[in-house]
Amino acid sequence: MLVNRKGFTLIELLVVIAILATLAVTVFVAMNPAKRLRDSRDAKRKTDVATILDGIHTYVIDNQGFPTTWDATNLAAGTVYEIVTDATNAVNPNTSDQSLCNASHTKHVAGVGEVATAMFDIGTDLSDVLAEIPVDANNSHADNTGYTIEVTREADGSGGFTGPIKTITIASCGAENEAITISR
Repeated sequence: MLVNRKGFTLIELLVVIAILATLAVTVFVAMNPAKRLRDSRDAKRKTDVATILDGIHTYVIDNQGFPTTWDATNLAAGTVYEIVTDATNAVNPNTSDQSLCNASHTKHVAGVGEVATAMFDIGTDLSDVLAEIPVDANNSHADNTGYTIEVTREADGSGGFTGPIKTITIASCGAENEAITISR
């Protein structure tokens, strides 16, 4: 007797579903969404670091020099400062783990992020050239940015380095994959 079958059996459907599920899991694992999210956050941080440096560069060109508050007393060579937007309300990265630039932050244990020992307010100096100072999305305090500034200075003739600024380095405290640092 000849049976006319229309459609698929339950076994055939289950086999096809199992094959599709295996392929979906393989593609999902191969794409590594967590890494892609870290990469996208780091790309934003690279853009922010470049934006801060571009703002400083624009200020220097427009004003024929650095702000007067950027003297060797307020911005010493060799000290890493967390950039803040309001120094009166910001938390000190040296003493508060609310700051992304604090040494106890997990990124620093892995040697990826930057550690700051002081803070430096650039908000008022750069307000004419930057509409807004970039802030790392993972930073937990509104007035801290999660970015650092460090300068090198020319020798002052008496063995110290309190002369004009030679190089400015901006870095991200919250970098997730590799250090994010730009110097000019």
